Amino acid sequence: MKQSIFTRFCIFFFITALCCLAAPTASPLSGADPVRVSAPETMDENENRDIQWFKDQMKISPQYLEETEGIMGMSWAHFFTMVFLVLFFIWGMITVFLRQRRTKEILATLLKETNDGD
Repeated sequence: MKQSIFTRFCIFFFITALCCLAAPTASPLSGADPVRVSAPETMDENENRDIQWFKDQMKISPQYLEETEGIMGMSWAHFFTMVFLVLFFIWGMITVFLRQRRTKEILATLLKETNDGD
């Protein structure tokens, strides 16, 4: 079964997106030292403690604290930039697909005229 480049790309993109979404952020096999969590401490408290330790070590001023804004913690400027880039990419892929289809139509017409002897 012959698949077009666009179809193959869509399948590849979809599988890659699923793999990225399903990939764990940390794995016990990753080689990193495991974090020991005591029973009463939750993961959020542990994460906050780790972040605070990092900020203390790097001497980061409290004025540079993260503010959760926008979607998924991204700033609105970053979010809209990413949306623009994704839309531009999709537009480009549609353009490539339409150009390829039109090229095939023109070549088919030329071959038909050549075979008919016109």
